[in-house]
Parts: sequence; structure tokens; C-alpha cells
Amino acid sequence: MLAATLACVAAPNPVLRAQISPAGRASIEGDSSSSYPLGRFDARIQQLHADLTPGGSRTLIGHAYRRDAISTRDALTGFTVELEVTASTAPHLPAAAQSSFAANLGRDATLVLPRGPVSFPATGRPGRAPAPSFEYRIPWQTPFTLAGSATLCLDLTIHGNTTSAGNDRNFSLLLDAQDWRSDGATTQPGYRFGTGCAATGSSTAHSARVEMPRRADGSLELTIDSRDGVPDGGNGIPRLGLVVGLATAPTAWPWKPGCQMLPSLDASFDLPGGNDAAGDWNGSITNLPMLPSGQEFVLQLVSGIPSSGSDLTFSDGTLLTVPPLLPPVQPAARIASGSDRNSTSGTVSSTVTITEFF
Repeated sequence: MLAATLACVAAPNPVLRAQISPAGRASIEGDSSSSYPLGRFDARIQQLHADLTPGGSRTLIGHAYRRDAISTRDALTGFTVELEVTASTAPHLPAAAQSSFAANLGRDATLVLPRGPVSFPATGRPGRAPAPSFEYRIPWQTPFTLAGSATLCLDLTIHGNTTSAGNDRNFSLLLDAQDWRSDGATTQPGYRFGTGCAATGSSTAHSARVEMPRRADGSLELTIDSRDGVPDGGNGIPRLGLVVGLATAPTAWPWKPGCQMLPSLDASFDLPGGNDAAGDWNGSITNLPMLPSGQEFVLQLVSGIPSSGSDLTFSDGTLLTVPPLLPPVQPAARIASGSDRNSTSGTVSSTVTITEFF
């Protein structure tokens, strides 16, 4: 029933923005986060990008990163990083990334931004996922032309920084990132917003974490971790329901002050079993239909005891986006020495900071 209804309410894919790598995350939040490269003070970090020139060669004049929208709700003050940037045509694809920095550089290596300070603005938590813009921008002094079908090696050396907490220190600047898995599977985290309401006698609001895994075969499911709903106190089985909407439409619940239904009420479902004695529920819903990549849903959990109607809770809301299938060829890779900019090698990683090129 849930699968069929979700398929019916799904809308067409949104238009994706161009020249963002990995390209499948242009308008979809990445499934991870990273402090590389701007959250380090003494580091050398390369990223290889093989998905920037599907229509032929192009000239790049800078790049940018966006803030992770899911991992933290804190505001971040402005900061300055002393860095330099080199661009080149990598001699191999991201899947063949080498730990040696020199091995990933091309013969056309160009210092596109000489060593110097680059200042970045203060940011608040994005109002939705992903962040609407790539606010951490690094314009280059020298353009670089990347030939069609070539792989870019973006090479940053971080020499120091100035932050509100002090100078030359690592700090928790979480940038949006995507983890590449060789089997093509991915898990899309939900963007939590709003505030739930507490069960009677509790001071802890009902909350939930919802994710959508996409398996290697393309199948979808929901995983739900519900906390502090109506507890099982022996007076009846507290049930848990899922409300699904295509839009956010906060509506006050008439007979319990402080409770709001956050999604538009396009569909609702009972989840199997009941809450435990702490009011918690964990589980998965499998065999969802092949929903279109990029489709957004607003989700919220509701718990209560239907037989008595004696209590009711609403969780905070979750904005969830259907993750795309990952491409058959790995589009990007990272090589990083996070604590020594003079190192000749780094660790090869499949977690890539999502990057916009302009």
C-alpha cells in the first residue's frame, strides 16, 4: 500500500544544475560530509573529477563548495584560508587514483591560484537540503581548459587559516560530500526540520531519523528510527503512523497544543508493531517502487493509542529526496594528506567533497 501510494504521488525529476561533480548530486544532498579541504590548516588534498565535460572541452575559472545541510544545525562564522590551487589533466580515471600526488598530476599542471588568503562568508544552516548555493567560492587567477572526456586533477595545498576559535587549527567545517561505493549502492539521509511534541508526562519531544537506501539493484526502502513517541505503558499498544506529503503545510493539531502536522496530508500509513516502553520504534519498509530520482517527500511520524485516544505525539519533520542511481563508472575520487602539506602522498578515499566548477 505504501509503495503504491508513493508511486502515485511522485512528480517529475527536477532540473539539475550543470558542472557539479559528482554530477548526480547537483540538486540532491550528498550522503556524507567532509572537513576536506577547507576545514584543515596544514594539508594537501587532490580530487579527480571525470564528469565535467560531457559536451566537450570547457574553460574553468574557479570552483566552490557548499555547506552540508544535514549533519549540523549550527551557524558558522566567517573564516580565511591561506591556500594555493593547481589544476591539470589527470593521466588516469578516478577509479585508478594513486596515493602519490605526483602520479595524479598531468603534464599540463597549472598554478591557477598562487598561495594567498581566501576569505569565506559566515553561513547559517541551509533552510533545506541541499544548500541553495555553493557559498564557499574560490575564483582562480588563471583559467584552465579541460579537454572533452578528460579527468581534472584539482590540487589544493592548505598553508594555514584564521578562524573565530584561533589561527592555524583544524575545525569542523562540514562540507557536503558523496561517498562512492563500488557496488553502486547509496543511502540518502533525510533533512530534519521543525520540532516534534512530547507525550503526556514527558519533556522530550518525539523525534525521528528517516533515510532512503538505494540498493545496488536499484531497489528502494525506508529506514526509520523513531524516538520518544507515546510509550507502551500497559494501557494499550501505542501505534506509529507515517504521514507523507509533497509539500510542507504546518497545521496546528486542535486538541493538543504545541503539536503540528508538518506535511501536506497526501498519504498516511500504519507501521507494523508498536512502540516500546521508551516510546521508540526502529524498522524498515522494503520493496518501494522505482520512484524518480530527485523526487522530494515531506515525512512525519505520529504516535498514539487508538483505542483510548488518551495521548498523541508528532515527530519533527523530514524532507527526503529519492537518491539517484550511481553511475557505472566512478566519477570522482579524493587523495588527501590531512595533516602535512609537504607530504608526497596521501590516502585514497571514495568520499568526495561535492564541487561546483565555474
